[in-house]
Amino acid sequence: MIKSFTHTLVFILTLSLFSSCVNNSSSKSAKTSGDIFKEYQAQGMGRVISVPPAMVAIFLDETVPSTAKLKDLLNDTKKLLFLIIPLDSASKEEELHRDINSQLRKIKFHNLASIDNGSEMIDVKVLCSDDKNISEMVVIVSNHKTLFCISFQGDIQYEKVISLTKPENIDIITNLNRFSR
Repeated sequence: MIKSFTHTLVFILTLSLFSSCVNNSSSKSAKTSGDIFKEYQAQGMGRVISVPPAMVAIFLDETVPSTAKLKDLLNDTKKLLFLIIPLDSASKEEELHRDINSQLRKIKFHNLASIDNGSEMIDVKVLCSDDKNISEMVVIVSNHKTLFCISFQGDIQYEKVISLTKPENIDIITNLNRFSR
């Protein structure tokens, strides 16, 4: 039953992503996620860090089952940016989460997944380049102490992104926050 539910969920996510990419693949904006990240840094609210995708791939824990899927996605990633914002209240967390989501929506990012695992809120947003590829995926993770965003930029096959957003694989992405310390 759970396996059937997971397959149905993946099918719905794939269909949703495909339709939003087809409908908006020609929409481009001059503003980027990097610009949004840098605005927060300029306001003194957080810091932006760029890490080479190949370096991240080297330091991943091979004992975690979904590591291979993340490494595969990192092979398509040309640039990896982190935005780290320390939090001091739940209201600040909600406000920042809402604001970042809103700004990404304005530059044509589509919501792929939202997950609340009890200790973290995780949003996965994508910017489509065509009906088969994604030019960028942004993962927003907030855990009441820190809000961090990870931007994967490149020419990424959307099947790889969908595979990583399965419940059994999403934890590997949230563990990337250790590269931003």
